[in-house]
Amino acid sequence: MNRNGYQHRFLVAPNNLSQTGFGIKGKQEFAPGWFVVFNASTGINPQSGLLANASATQIVNNGLPGQLFVRH
Repeated sequence: MNRNGYQHRFLVAPNNLSQTGFGIKGKQEFAPGWFVVFNASTGINPQSGLLANASATQIVNNGLPGQLFVRH
């Protein structure tokens, strides 16, 4: 129980638990019986619209304690 528990609320809020994926894949024959297969994909942060960049996240979080990580 808490003092604010008397009202019903439905809120839409970002949670940063997942990324949106974007990619392309395909198969192209370049000679009889020989194929090139490709699959390229990346994650997109739905809040900012920026592409996922694990290397930049590591640099930004360098030296911070585990509870204070900042995600890009």
